[in-house]
Amino acid sequence: MLERILGRAPNRQPGKDRAVTPTAPTLHFLITHVFLPPGPPKFYDIGPSEHEQDFADKEKSDKEKFVKKREHEQRLREHLIQTVHDALTRFRTYFNATQATGLDRCIRMLRCMIDAREESGLLYADVLRRQMTDLKDNGIAFP
Repeated sequence: MLERILGRAPNRQPGKDRAVTPTAPTLHFLITHVFLPPGPPKFYDIGPSEHEQDFADKEKSDKEKFVKKREHEQRLREHLIQTVHDALTRFRTYFNATQATGLDRCIRMLRCMIDAREESGLLYADVLRRQMTDLKDNGIAFP
């Protein structure tokens, strides 16, 4: 088949080299159809096809669903952290001062998590930096 594309008859003699030397027009044909990209769109190819538009609409819908799901998960996460913080704060009243040391650390950790996050779920860099410094200065990181 390659021989037919190249414009040469196959060499069928056993033991002989089957190399084919293509002509200049054949090389030009191969280069333009194999290695070069297709031409630019024509004037009638300006708008997206119906299939492309359906795909773009589905992609946009999927992206919107993903964003809504991520926002919902973020609100659930924030609510869970706040609920655990509130429960630990109430639970702390059942301990005396010496027993509540570890519980106080957990409460502070949760308070730091709440304070360090934006509504979008991203971290405030300045707040996080301050909290990390406080951990080091107050000896809270390693009891």
